[in-house]
Amino acid sequence: MIVTLRKAHQYQKIIRSSLYHTYYFETHRRAVAVPHSVITVFEDVEKTIQKHYASVVAAAQRRERLLAAYYDIQQQTITANAQNGIKSMLNQIAYINTRLEQLKVFIYAPPIEPPEVLAGFAEKLTEYRKWRTPHSEISGIMTPAQIEDFRTQVRMLMHKRRRLTDKVLHLNMTTKITLSDATVAVLTDEKIIA
Repeated sequence: MIVTLRKAHQYQKIIRSSLYHTYYFETHRRAVAVPHSVITVFEDVEKTIQKHYASVVAAAQRRERLLAAYYDIQQQTITANAQNGIKSMLNQIAYINTRLEQLKVFIYAPPIEPPEVLAGFAEKLTEYRKWRTPHSEISGIMTPAQIEDFRTQVRMLMHKRRRLTDKVLHLNMTTKITLSDATVAVLTDEKIIA
């Protein structure tokens, strides 16, 4: 069976939710729960334990089949991502996100005060020093033009990230992988695919 990377990711999400849900919800019939029960005085202890043991073994086998299918899809997805360049694009997107976080400090920084205000700060500090009172004034260190340069860098990086994200989305929708027969059988048994 041939599927796109996007569809393969959806299958992985369903398998992952089936594997890691510990409770059985009425609305989510695919959840794999380990059965348990309380043995009452009205039941035959050995038959009840054997019945529950068989249920536990069946659940463990089901989990093993789901896990094998999950990692089969994962392996093929990783190979396809490396071959068509998605992996390197995702790395570039991660770099851009980190760089944007760094630049936020600069684009929201206050601009440097005009020279007259800085001179007033110096006079105040001199006056406070005479009275031996600790005091300080705060001023930005960048000109408005420098702050605007950082904003331009942010805009360019955001545009580049958007282009890369669009390329990754396009490649996810067009790149196809072939699922093994065993994986298709598991997905069919679990009613993930029809």
